[in-house]
Amino acid sequence: MLEFLYTGKVDITLDIAIELLTTADQYTIAELKHRCGAMLHSNINVENVSEIFQAADQHKEELLRVKCMDFILKNYDTVSDTDSFLALRKDHLKEILQAAARKFRS
Repeated sequence: MLEFLYTGKVDITLDIAIELLTTADQYTIAELKHRCGAMLHSNINVENVSEIFQAADQHKEELLRVKCMDFILKNYDTVSDTDSFLALRKDHLKEILQAAARKFRS
């Protein structure tokens, strides 16, 4: 983060993107927060989508949150078998299950 503050440049890897998003949100560094969100947005997969969904919700990254929800619903069978999905907060699980039920009913 210091590199970004001094130079406006930062190498964001998937390994640090959520942690950096948290820090950028905490210190209200909008550009860094945006870059972290973009990194996460382009690297969503079955194994990390639940963790990214929680981070997006916590840090009010609505577009990222919606992308995660869409991905979860499209890949529900495989995502719901992951440990990270089962570790979601109760309110997140409820929201996802309700959305899945609506999707499968229509």
